[in-house]
Amino acid sequence: MRLIRDHIGNKILVVVGVSALVSLLGMVLFYTWSEKQSILEQYTKGRQELLNSVDRGLHFIMITGSAEAAEKYARQLLEAPDVTEFIILRTDGKQAFLDNNTIHQVNWNKGEELFTPRGEETERQVIAPETPEFRRTVQEEQTVLYNEQASNGEPLITFLKPLVNDEGCHRCHEQGDQVLGVIKLTSSLQATHDEIEKTWQTALVVLGIFLLIMLLITAALMRRAIIVPVQSVTKAMRQVEEGDFTQQVPVLGNDELGRMARSFNSMIERLLQTYTGLQREQDKLTTIILSSSEGIVVTDHDDRVVLVNPAAERLLGKSMGQIIREGFKHLADQPDVLQQLMDGKVEDSKILKFNDRLLQIYAARIRRSDGEPIGSAALIQDVTEQKRLESELRQLSFNDQLTGLYNRRSLEKTLKKQLHLANRHHSPLSIVLFDVDHFKHFNDTYGHDQGDRVLSTLGGLCMNTCRETDHPCRYGGEEFCIILPHTNNEGAMVFAEKLRRRVEQARVDELQVTISLGVACTLGQKPIRDINTFMKQADQALYEAKNQGRNRAVLAVSRDSDQQPDDGDET
Repeated sequence: MRLIRDHIGNKILVVVGVSALVSLLGMVLFYTWSEKQSILEQYTKGRQELLNSVDRGLHFIMITGSAEAAEKYARQLLEAPDVTEFIILRTDGKQAFLDNNTIHQVNWNKGEELFTPRGEETERQVIAPETPEFRRTVQEEQTVLYNEQASNGEPLITFLKPLVNDEGCHRCHEQGDQVLGVIKLTSSLQATHDEIEKTWQTALVVLGIFLLIMLLITAALMRRAIIVPVQSVTKAMRQVEEGDFTQQVPVLGNDELGRMARSFNSMIERLLQTYTGLQREQDKLTTIILSSSEGIVVTDHDDRVVLVNPAAERLLGKSMGQIIREGFKHLADQPDVLQQLMDGKVEDSKILKFNDRLLQIYAARIRRSDGEPIGSAALIQDVTEQKRLESELRQLSFNDQLTGLYNRRSLEKTLKKQLHLANRHHSPLSIVLFDVDHFKHFNDTYGHDQGDRVLSTLGGLCMNTCRETDHPCRYGGEEFCIILPHTNNEGAMVFAEKLRRRVEQARVDELQVTISLGVACTLGQKPIRDINTFMKQADQALYEAKNQGRNRAVLAVSRDSDQQPDDGDET
């Protein structure tokens, strides 16, 4: 069994042999089954012809009135080859010609003694009348055959053929009886089975011969076409495994084995190149580690530091000897953080402040495939400048670059939050929405650069006028909005008037500008949930200020209450 398992040629031969055996065995089974059916069919046909001949002979004998001759005729048929039983039965299943019942009935029907009664009578019940085959023969008037087995195990086949009461029989028998009797013929199938067994044995012998010849031819062809090339590749691979990379496998064709041999030779050439260049690549890797701008520290399985590149010394401000003495966990003097990183209990990296630097440290424990740790590694990056730039970008994302005020994105976010707090704590919240009067005409007259200087000056005036808790924003274009937390409508109007005067008094390149302001307050009306509704109230008040002549502040009138708002916190 091991010989088959360890050799591909034997495996292929076994597969081919089993496949061929199954195919040939199927053909043999089909052939023997066909032969068996043919033999049985011929045998059955011959016995049926015998029955037909017997039926005609008995019919002729009975018409002549020779009943005794019929009985002798039946006994003589037992001498036929393979016939083990030949009996003529009446329709009640009893053997005929043993008693005088039929003779008396015929003589009584004819009114004269046509047949002489027997001197000695016997009775023999051969088959029960309710037997399905017998009943079918009598009722359906057709020949029935069935297989059975003798007491000694011999296979038998029995035919039951009805003796039909035709016109020639009416001279002695009544016309009402359709079947006068049944011929029972039992033959042995032993000779037939022996012939079938002989056919089967012959087929098996032929099968074995053909299978042996085919396996021999297959083995010879496979050895030359498959086994020898595969063995050459196996031998070469074994020598490569031992370290000999100079092996070459002969290419014996353009089939799969030939392509495999070429692929093997090509693989060996590349492997040799890789093997010889491994040291050079290792040197390159060492150069990269040592010249990297990112700090790299590596330990062995006992957590002893075994590799420190110059970047790590520079970023940590420590010498290699100091890093080795202090240990891996004390790289940034925060051993708990390093331990958590190696155990995977926190994110894959942490940003630590060390020596006035922001250092992002990646640390992890290196494990084998079975989970056993083989060391640890840390990658250290200086992200001080990166974090500074990120802070500037965040500042730019919430501030308007021209005016220095908060932008519209910050306005919407802050106003939504302040509305929520005002509704929750029932405190007043006001907003002042304003824009520059005739700004389009100003731009058309003095140019956009002058317009930008006006907007920049307005931004400075807003920041100087606002409290620390206020939120001055550039709403868009020449429009500005200031959020005044904890400020009622009176305080908001005071703030708006103060800002209006400062703008009116200011000069931008010797030019005077004015603003119109709309003021809205949450006090004195139902809670406002939507910032757009609140902004719309201020916008309507701003529109009213422009209708009244510009350069003024107008308070939005709440439609939810007719009462004057109560005094609240002042700016």
